Amino acid sequence: MSGPLLNRGQLQEALEPLARRLHRRGVSAELYVFGGGAMVLAHNAREATMDLDAAIRRGHGAVTTEAQAVASELLGHARLETARGYTRPTAEDRTRALDLLLVDR
Repeated sequence: MSGPLLNRGQLQEALEPLARRLHRRGVSAELYVFGGGAMVLAHNAREATMDLDAAIRRGHGAVTTEAQAVASELLGHARLETARGYTRPTAEDRTRALDLLLVDR
């Protein structure tokens, strides 16, 4: 991936309006930042990163919608080019997977 590097201030400038938008909607979201973004934001281990990797544990739909709005405001467009969606498996998904593993064939 190539592009401009994002420093701590720029990452905070993106996350703060996201948090405000979610708060206004009454959404309680849970995000886990990892990779270079975590090193910049939480550990001061580097000055900048090329992207912000985050896992959304709660509030996925609202976070995605509001993140696109923030990207539109900050970057002038609403496309999150590198966004990849992942949803945690449900209890039903886990049961189905275990059923497949436990069957003698």
